Amino acid sequence: MESNDPQPLDELIQQHSESSGEETKDGSIRRRLPLLKFGILGVIVVAAVAAAWFAASALSAPAPHAEDSIQPEDLPPEPQPTPEAVPGDALLYTMDSIIVNLYQTEARRYLKVSMALGVKNKDVMEGMAAKKLILTDRLIGLLSGKTIEDIDGYDKKQDLKREIRDEINNVLGIKDAVTQVFFAELIIQ
Repeated sequence: MESNDPQPLDELIQQHSESSGEETKDGSIRRRLPLLKFGILGVIVVAAVAAAWFAASALSAPAPHAEDSIQPEDLPPEPQPTPEAVPGDALLYTMDSIIVNLYQTEARRYLKVSMALGVKNKDVMEGMAAKKLILTDRLIGLLSGKTIEDIDGYDKKQDLKREIRDEINNVLGIKDAVTQVFFAELIIQ
């Protein structure tokens, strides 16, 4: 390694020592390094102790008492279907929307149906609310077996309403429990 300005080896070592901060002529940096190390260590220890104290206080917090917790009777009652007057002294029970894939289609097609059911009395409405999951399952089975041709046109939609009515009456075990089916939506996509 050639250099234009030759320096003695001792001078290079001394310059390196001064630039790295290890030692100066009076040794002041060397005396400050242990104090700096202890200061940093002290900050770390204080932070660790504070974190441990916060964790311990959070874990040792008293458990909620039984009287403080929410009891089932404190919860608001589940909303019940509201009976609405329908022609022929029937009540109206609204079903959740049902979306199914249509049967035997070349492309992915689906049917969305929202409906309300005209029921005979409040007892039938309460029975439907109790069997809502079973009714929905049966309607999904019925509707997913339909093709586009099965529901295309006014007459076929009327046939579908009769099938829905009969299926629900079969589940409820009451003849004419559901008197009418009203489509709020019937979308084929």
